[in-house]
Amino acid sequence: CGTTFKIFLPLSADAPEASAEEEKELVRGRGETILLVEDETPLRRMVRQCLEESGYKVLEAGDGIEAIAVGHKHQWKIDQLLSDAIMPRMGGVSLLSEVAVTYPAIQLMLMTGYTDDVVLRRGKLNSVRVIRKPFTRSALLHRIRTVLDTAKPPARRYTILLAEDDPNYRELIEDTLQSAGFEVLSSKDGARALLHGLSHSIDLAILDTMMPRTTGFSVCRKLRSNPSTATVPIVVMSGLTTKDDRRRALEAGANIFLRKPFSSDELVSTINTLLVGR
Repeated sequence: CGTTFKIFLPLSADAPEASAEEEKELVRGRGETILLVEDETPLRRMVRQCLEESGYKVLEAGDGIEAIAVGHKHQWKIDQLLSDAIMPRMGGVSLLSEVAVTYPAIQLMLMTGYTDDVVLRRGKLNSVRVIRKPFTRSALLHRIRTVLDTAKPPARRYTILLAEDDPNYRELIEDTLQSAGFEVLSSKDGARALLHGLSHSIDLAILDTMMPRTTGFSVCRKLRSNPSTATVPIVVMSGLTTKDDRRRALEAGANIFLRKPFSSDELVSTINTLLVGR
């Protein structure tokens, strides 16, 4: 029998970054306060800079004990606790367990460069989100925005126009949107989607690119040209990954181009970001 070695990689500054085009679509912070807990000073500084440049207010601590002191100092007016898993004195799992009981409104996220057995020892922390090291700037910011957005239900019931010809994908998106508190006008082709969009008051549209009768690009252009829907946020989605499809979507008037497959969290976070101020 041979010897088995396990190598655990921490956060790396050399992790591949998103393209410049994708960076422009990163969802930014809205002034929320994040308590960042990380015992490795260079990594903590790097993550803090990333968060502050993206519109977040950041408090920091080197371990769980210090984090609790910082929280008390700021009266726990914190939106999210972002903690490393393994630290001296008090690790992330113990810290999050304590905060979850006393301050349940604070959103919790664990950073770890280790294997699943570390995460499994979270015990009853089923609601804690986990992000794996190494992660990119894009992945971190998107994950944080998702956690914060999914914790805040819409202030009012928004109506979303959905156009998707694949029945399985359409049903999945419908369920996701309805579970997030949105009302959905669903269509299986572009022509019906356009009819629904122009005959109802909609707050946002989600359009697949390739559909029978009328493409998503065409529906997007027609919604933009109509005064009643000219300013409605539009998300165009496609399983194709060519830059040409992204370009065509944006030229047609889309706000965001999403590549399939995407997670439910990613979709809801994108929608909530586009609906801010509406």
